[in-house]
Amino acid sequence: MTGRRRTSARPPGKRAKYLGPVRRRPQILELAASLFAARGFSLPLDQIAKEAGLSKAVLYDCFPGGKEELQVKVIERAEGLFCDEVVEALQERTGDAATLVNVAVQAFLRFAERDAAAFDLLFGSAEMPGQRMRLRLRLVRARIDKVLTRLLMTRLREAGVDAERGDIVALLGVASALAAQATGTRRAPLSEAVVSRATDVVARGLGGRLAGASMAVG
Repeated sequence: MTGRRRTSARPPGKRAKYLGPVRRRPQILELAASLFAARGFSLPLDQIAKEAGLSKAVLYDCFPGGKEELQVKVIERAEGLFCDEVVEALQERTGDAATLVNVAVQAFLRFAERDAAAFDLLFGSAEMPGQRMRLRLRLVRARIDKVLTRLLMTRLREAGVDAERGDIVALLGVASALAAQATGTRRAPLSEAVVSRATDVVARGLGGRLAGASMAVG
């Protein structure tokens, strides 16, 4: 008697095979990021376990601190992905002010396109339930702002533009807004030409404002 070979496909809702906490954590973090971005951070741990096809005990095995630890790790993951994309792009590229501004905006767009959930968690309207977690999210956003502001000010100074912090904050706001628009209109994303035009306007406006200030002082 011959039996049929069983497939390894797992129907939705069935328990996943045991992989161990180390191998399981990245999978859970990726899923949790998408769920939190779509449904909010108040999503019950039971629902996350159900969506992952895991028992609640397995989730606690991976994240002994429960949902609060999972929330923290999801935000830390998003921050790490963002820094890998945007900070590395700015560190590696050289050029004039327009080039550097374009690099910053394009890096925001790539990050938002590759991991929309992580982008939404960092720069969207999502709020953590509980004062401690809201404070943690604000600290992460402030840390990102500080790192990018310092880096862009340094790179622009190397390009001959002595930008102020307010200029950089405005630039980062433009980059974030363009990326948010791109992820919100996936069927009609912003073209490279549109992004280049916008960043060129920002760069020329920055240079003109600084030049005007120098003339006024003189």
